[in-house]
Amino acid sequence: MVSGLRSQVSGLRFDVIAAALSDQAGSIEFENATTDASCNRLVDGLTTSKATISVPRTTFDQFFRELRAQVPPVSGVKIDVEGHENSVLRGMQGFLRQQRPNLVMFEYLARTDLAQTLALFHEAEYTVFEITPAGLRIATEMAARLEDLFACPDEQSRGFGASECR
Repeated sequence: MVSGLRSQVSGLRFDVIAAALSDQAGSIEFENATTDASCNRLVDGLTTSKATISVPRTTFDQFFRELRAQVPPVSGVKIDVEGHENSVLRGMQGFLRQQRPNLVMFEYLARTDLAQTLALFHEAEYTVFEITPAGLRIATEMAARLEDLFACPDEQSRGFGASECR
């Protein structure tokens, strides 16, 4: 699973891995639109008129275990998986509990079940925040859709002075 294209841009080394992160291992169908304006996503319980390809999938926990010797401590994670965020979060609970990255950013789309997202972060002892015109606020199911939200370990987020969303 951990093989792919290695590259370097602006001094940053990265690997491109042809795999999807989810809450289980195996394979899954992935939209394969080829235009620059495409927004490809996993086809998991969805119907699509776009061409699809089958890609391997794994959990973040398994992926991280395979790479652990090659990866320095992870302080931040960005999840942008077009509505598949909760599946990725279910597959990374061990990482969140054991590695405690300082920041997890994720996209909140209309098709994301935010109540489930908040519950998954709560299980891992993380607090989810949104940035509003009034400042930092603890996110609830009332958070505005189509924005990036972020989560921090509870032990770090207590001093942020964020307001409760009512």
